[in-house]
Amino acid sequence: MTKAVDIQAELATRPFLHDRCKDTDADAAFAELAKFREGAVFAGSFSGESPWERHRNGDELVHVLSGATTLTIMTDDGPETLAMTAGMIAVVPQGSWHRFHSPDGVTVLTATPQPTDHSLAEDPREAESRLSQPSDYRTPMLTALPERIVCLTEETTETLYLLGEQHRIVGISGFTVRPPQARKEKPKVSAFTSAKIDKILALEPDLVLGFSDLQADIAATLIRHGLPVHVFNQRSVAQIFEMIAMLGAMVGASERARELIAHLKTHMDAVKQSAAVLSRRPRIYFEEWDDPLISGIRWVSELIEIAGGIDCFAEQAVAPGAKDRIIGDPTEVVRRQPDIIIGSWCGKKFRPDRVRQRQGWTKIPAVRHGHVYEIKSADILQPGPAALGDGLDRLYEIVQGWAQDHRLLEETGDSEGIRKSGTVVS
Repeated sequence: MTKAVDIQAELATRPFLHDRCKDTDADAAFAELAKFREGAVFAGSFSGESPWERHRNGDELVHVLSGATTLTIMTDDGPETLAMTAGMIAVVPQGSWHRFHSPDGVTVLTATPQPTDHSLAEDPREAESRLSQPSDYRTPMLTALPERIVCLTEETTETLYLLGEQHRIVGISGFTVRPPQARKEKPKVSAFTSAKIDKILALEPDLVLGFSDLQADIAATLIRHGLPVHVFNQRSVAQIFEMIAMLGAMVGASERARELIAHLKTHMDAVKQSAAVLSRRPRIYFEEWDDPLISGIRWVSELIEIAGGIDCFAEQAVAPGAKDRIIGDPTEVVRRQPDIIIGSWCGKKFRPDRVRQRQGWTKIPAVRHGHVYEIKSADILQPGPAALGDGLDRLYEIVQGWAQDHRLLEETGDSEGIRKSGTVVS
């Protein structure tokens, strides 16, 4: 379906990325405005310097909406630099490495083909010539596929089951609930920040899979015992897809991984297209923890946008650590006036009654109209297929329920009736 897009409205939903560095993950700062050929049209705002990037499947159109940037394009004769200000456009030739540098800030619109390669090297051409194995995911050459894998978190377990490679798993996290048969079939050897090291060693794994800095101590201990360990660190939707692709490559199931990714992307696109018809997008406060208040992590924020909502704390979502997403003053949530509140307290049951009893929170539209919900942490806080499937579906269901009540409120003005009919999970 063809539609017109309000660029400024879309930009308003994205944070300004300050002091961008070469290794900064900038996805959250860019809004996807429309699909275009084999890629998409994006818009975003940032200051600082991007990494080198290139697009092997086509030229990239760059349009500066505001501010200024230098665009450096690597040619056969060396780097060529273009000074660009508001209103200027440039076309980056297919396959050419290029990067942006904007000390004072710039807002750009690009028509970008996919996939996109990135490089942190000073000269990406020289770095590329040293690579013996071209690959989108730069996985090491494996002389043999791992046959005894320990998964310290749920998402790698679920992914291996979906790829039909569950026979390789010899140990799982005690928090694993997806898929249900994993709990019945596989020994449980870890929590999230602790593990039964002796039990893991006894399983004689040839690969241990972990997640994030929170499992760094476990990983270090296992490495000191001579075990091969790979720790994923996916924090965004795009990085979840990268994790699935890399894990598929590790177990010789790259084609099935690509099929799984394609299936998940098709579903996401369908949800996004359906949500696009909303006359108004609800503001959503996602609460990952209650004491202290912690807002949603990046992939949750991105899924909220796909489902048709606006994350009230999108600027915090880009922070990888929970401590950087703490909301120090609970009245800040009141000030941002969310239409929907979603709780997913990792490790314990969400209590809507406690939310409604917080001082001043009766002034929040979500509380006043009965739009306070829970999404199980296993469905939304595991950075894997669950979040992109069931988690996204639950977000979409909640947004659609709010939209139905919002239309009724506009037609009747009966806020009391809406409050009584609203679905409050308790």
